[in-house]
Amino acid sequence: MFRAVVAGVGLAAFLLAAFLLLRIMPGDPAELRLQRQDLGGAQLRVEMQQRLGTDQALAEQLSVWIKGLLRGDLGRSFASDRPLAAELTRRLPWSFAVGMGGLALGAMIGIVLGFASAARGGTAALAGRAFAVAGQILPSFGVAVVLLWLLAGHWQLVRPLTGPPAERLLLPVLVVAFFAVGGFARVVTRTLQQVEQAPFFTAALTKGLGRSQALRRHGGGHAMLAVLAVLTPQLGWAIGGTAVVELVFGLPGLSVFVVEGLRNRDYPLLQAFLLIAGLWILLARGFVSMLVAWLDPRPRPFE
Repeated sequence: MFRAVVAGVGLAAFLLAAFLLLRIMPGDPAELRLQRQDLGGAQLRVEMQQRLGTDQALAEQLSVWIKGLLRGDLGRSFASDRPLAAELTRRLPWSFAVGMGGLALGAMIGIVLGFASAARGGTAALAGRAFAVAGQILPSFGVAVVLLWLLAGHWQLVRPLTGPPAERLLLPVLVVAFFAVGGFARVVTRTLQQVEQAPFFTAALTKGLGRSQALRRHGGGHAMLAVLAVLTPQLGWAIGGTAVVELVFGLPGLSVFVVEGLRNRDYPLLQAFLLIAGLWILLARGFVSMLVAWLDPRPRPFE
């Protein structure tokens, strides 16, 4: 109960801060919209501000937004003048599939690679380090373009721009997974190396268990806790941090839509996105906390 109250207060404070920060960003939404229509003039700008509601006091704009949320209305986009609920419903599944699919695939590969690196070393250890270094130095745009050229252009194995949804999602998911593997593999390897120094691991070896078997049996829970610790902060961008791959592969996702909204100072769109992102982070952290409590049921304060 305590954590739920803190989470609710934190979300409200986050949304209020986001609302105010959006208003102090340089750029007038009305003027930007007129520029896109090749129009100008002080009178037209005033009329557009009245139409968009940006001429009202901040308190009035905040009140209108909150009242709309209570009715389930996310508002209308400044740029397209279309209801945001339908647009976000159409775009959100694409970004969610790319972000969560890539993280899930990267976690699975990273866990396997991390176990192999800790148990046997050699090629697995080199591969884990290579993924970790590549994820730090290679640009996601470059990796996406290379995959697009190899698999779609040169070998023609997939149709990422014209194929069915599953085929269009394949390469973006692979790009996200590529950058996630190294972090998961590294944390699993380090955790298992620490487990090997523990007395209970030595006791397991003296009882006749092989090294790999002892690592799986006695280090698996520790490794999963470490994976969850790495996964939690990455879940935040799963629905809004995939703009590069969406742009390269032409996906109608939420991330590209939000970047365009930021360029246009589309306040309703950005506010709706921040609300969705905040709710998603709260839900994701709550789910991860339940998994951690299941894996490590020791009592914690304020729970």
